[in-house]
Amino acid sequence: MRILLALLFAVPLFAEPPDLEEVACTWCHYEEAEDFAESVHYLQGYLLCTDCHGGLPFEEDPDLAKVPEAGFIGKPERADVVEVCAQCHSGPAGFFAQGPHHEWQNEANPTCITCHSNHRILDASLALMDETCSQCHDEWSAARDRGEKIRVELKVGAEHLQRVAMVVDSLAGFERSMQKTRPFIEDAAAVLQSADAATHALDVQMIEGMVAEARAERGIAGAEEVVKAYYEKQRMKPRIIFAVWVFVLVNVGLFWWKRRDLEEQT
Repeated sequence: MRILLALLFAVPLFAEPPDLEEVACTWCHYEEAEDFAESVHYLQGYLLCTDCHGGLPFEEDPDLAKVPEAGFIGKPERADVVEVCAQCHSGPAGFFAQGPHHEWQNEANPTCITCHSNHRILDASLALMDETCSQCHDEWSAARDRGEKIRVELKVGAEHLQRVAMVVDSLAGFERSMQKTRPFIEDAAAVLQSADAATHALDVQMIEGMVAEARAERGIAGAEEVVKAYYEKQRMKPRIIFAVWVFVLVNVGLFWWKRRDLEEQT
């Protein structure tokens, strides 16, 4: 049952990324390569340059590497950024289309790379919201307030799930009933993962609803009920043991009394 925490927080196994020195693109675009070497896309073995830009990554001849037949598009235009990212991140892209930033024609609006960068893409985190929102929005603006409410909601939900999962994990080694918590924890984790993607819509009510769902009976609250039942059983054990001993002693006393009575009659 220690897999519960593994399901939520462990780093999954990914394919080993190729050496960037073997990728021909980096021979000229070395600054981009330095940034890309630190990105989650590269370190987790997801992508190479050509997954976004097209072309042939190991072709040494630049002209052959960039032939149209290889899907080379070069640097995506501002209008195409979301479409390129949506090839893998369709969920966040769909929510982004519902949000206040979706009109790419408005130069004041961000695209994916405004907040996530283009080559040095790090794991998305709650801290990233503070860092990126502040680039465009004043501290006391309505937009920053909206972002802060979303961040707090997600933080509360994630920390609640982590606390419960840690309690379950500490008990699972010797208490089989903790297996019952697994579907609740998995469901809550899935909902919170969806909520992470939904942040791109910047809809506070949507996030509040999703976090509430994760914390409800089919999620975290369900796991808490299993844990509560275990502790209630533990609390009742001394009373049960005491009652058993009283029962035993009473019966021993009755047996002794009847035996003495029989001896007196004989």
